[in-house]
Amino acid sequence: MRKNYKYFIIGIVFSLFFLLITKPFNLGVTPDSVNYIEVARNISEGKGVVDNYGNLVNHWPPLYPLFLGLNSYLFNIDVIDAGLYLNLILALVYASLLILIMNELKIVDSLKLVSLLLVLFSISTTEFLLFTSEGLFVMFLMLTLYLFVKWIKLNSSLILIFVGISSGFLFLTRYAGVAFIGSICLYILFLSNKIFKVKLLNLCIYLVSVFLIIAIWITYTLKFPTTVVDRTIGFHIISFSKIKFGFHVFYDWFFYNKYFFGTIVFLTIFFLFKVNKLKLKKNNISFFNFLFIGTYIIFLLISISFFDAHTPLDYRILMPIYPMLILLIVTFFNYYYTYSKLNIYIYIILSVLLLSVCVSSVPVWKNHFFNGQGFSGKKWKNSGVVDYLKQHQNLNLYTNATDALRFFTRLQGEFIPIKYYPNIKQYNMNYEADILKMKGQVINGTKQILYFESVDWRDYLMSEKELFREFKDFEIISFKDGFLIK
Repeated sequence: MRKNYKYFIIGIVFSLFFLLITKPFNLGVTPDSVNYIEVARNISEGKGVVDNYGNLVNHWPPLYPLFLGLNSYLFNIDVIDAGLYLNLILALVYASLLILIMNELKIVDSLKLVSLLLVLFSISTTEFLLFTSEGLFVMFLMLTLYLFVKWIKLNSSLILIFVGISSGFLFLTRYAGVAFIGSICLYILFLSNKIFKVKLLNLCIYLVSVFLIIAIWITYTLKFPTTVVDRTIGFHIISFSKIKFGFHVFYDWFFYNKYFFGTIVFLTIFFLFKVNKLKLKKNNISFFNFLFIGTYIIFLLISISFFDAHTPLDYRILMPIYPMLILLIVTFFNYYYTYSKLNIYIYIILSVLLLSVCVSSVPVWKNHFFNGQGFSGKKWKNSGVVDYLKQHQNLNLYTNATDALRFFTRLQGEFIPIKYYPNIKQYNMNYEADILKMKGQVINGTKQILYFESVDWRDYLMSEKELFREFKDFEIISFKDGFLIK
């Protein structure tokens, strides 16, 4: 216990820091967050995993809104506050599990300490500032990895069952959990030192355990005749800009600027020259980490290419890779730590890396403290459009931000005409007809059009310029951040 006091101190410091940063604006609310919050409120009210119309929501797995809803119900607090405390707890559990994994890998204390700081005060961990499922996902990712490491060491069927159960929860947090499940299957079949019969038995034990958890969700969905949205299969070429941004994320995680990049690369190359005659010991967990990173990236490429072209390769989506990279880095240096003459080089490299990682994250923490993020941020608190909405709660609207309507007023609304479908990259053949339909409803007074200028990421919808052109003869009420057409 005495050896772990420093980790408790870091945990307390991080908790206070997290609560300070989130005090002005709470967690950031993204468009996806609105869906989680809506479903979580319905769960807390006993309505189930449904939207406000009572439709099953299965575009996203249910576990994050379920955790939110239960937290809200058990502690009798609003879902917004429940999310704040849940994310803080998840961040601490995530970091604790990382320490437990490093204990199993026999990482020395000083390297564990550096690794913990690299995780907690990185750009990657700023995703816990958002109302998204990534925090729960990486927590289950670390839990599953910890149990998996224990299974490799002890070869216990009971532990393998728990690995499967945890993997099932991982899948029910984000469907991307299938990448981790696939990685474990590949490890059992090709990397474990067992005869083929035992490999098949272990594979069956694992997959049955996974399926038993997922089957609960599948059984629940069978009660509903319809769903809110179903994913469709098609082929869409991934843009070069999207791949380029993915590399940009990897760079930003570790390097504040080109000077840090150059320094760390130089020090690493120098270190590799120092150790080039020392044979690196084989490590199955490192092989598995590489396997997961590769499988996860392949999953994302397949998902974007065939299921959802709109999925970005951004900080949020790539977040699960970061702790795996940290484990690879610390495992590598831990091996050479036994050579005392190399310790000074290891400390220098990791100190510069830690400084770079922490400095890189400062703008994100700072921006959240002063401005917030998403719909809960400063610019939305001062929104003229939102003020108008709160004074007129009975509007029937077309809009470019149905999520904003639902978050601020619980109004549902309908999207203005879609030019092309972003998930499948196909042009809307009924675009002109949809404009005529919308115009007719505005003319007869059954609907109005509310446009949020702050929502500048939906280029697949009818643009502000097109709206002014089509409705130039209608009454237009202007706000500082949008307008109303009636």
